This record gives sequence, structure tokens and C-alpha cells, in this order.
Amino acid sequence: MYIKKFALVFIKLELKKGDHLISDNFYWRGIEPGNYQALKSIPVITIDEKTELLNEQDQWVAITTLKNNTPTPALMIRLNITGDKTGERILPAFYSDNYFSLLPGESKKVITRVKKEDSRGENPRVLITGFNLNM
Repeated sequence: MYIKKFALVFIKLELKKGDHLISDNFYWRGIEPGNYQALKSIPVITIDEKTELLNEQDQWVAITTLKNNTPTPALMIRLNITGDKTGERILPAFYSDNYFSLLPGESKKVITRVKKEDSRGENPRVLITGFNLNM
């Protein structure tokens, strides 16, 4: 997929085997080589988010579904898992994906796992940030 917008070019490459996605990569380039000033003009957006928290034996599993229903790419999306009371990060945390972008209309499901003992007795909460996100 190729989108030219905001004096930038967004390129998404996908490697599939049949319908199964093996890998995807996302790139942006300035219309002028090496000039990324146009990133400053990208609007701040809010994407749709839903997280389901599962309590499984010795671990917490957070299943977060994100969808970009805006006409603007959502860039450098990052998920963190924190305690619901202190707001401190729960580490280690294992994410199925992180630091990704969503083009208009795209959605992604991210599964995060943390051991209960690492949550220090708190329920996990997923925080979502990104380059141009208002969440």
C-alpha cells in the first residue's frame, strides 16, 4: 500500500503466505529526500481501542484491539502495561507487536502477557501512546 499525503510518502509492505500474514513493515519518506519536516503537520487523532483482560493461572493476558477510523495515519503506536493503582510499568511484559503504525481503516490486535507475581498485586491496565495520538 502506498499513500502520498502531508508532503510525505507512507509505504506498507506485507509478506503473506496465502491469507496468513508473516511480516509487515511500515516506512515513511519525505517528498524531498531526507526532509521529514512534514511530520510536524500531521493532525493529532484518536483511534478506537478495546482491551479485554484475562486472568489465566499465573499470568495476566491483555488482548487489545486498535482501529484507525480516521483519514490520517496513526504513527508509532506503543503499548505499555501498568498497574491500575500506581501507574507503574509491569515488567517484564511480552507483546505480540509494538511500535507500529495504522493506516486509515486498518486494525490490529495486540496480545500482552505479564506474570501475576510481577504485577505486585495490581490489576494490569494498557496505556496507548503514539506520535500523533491523543489517547
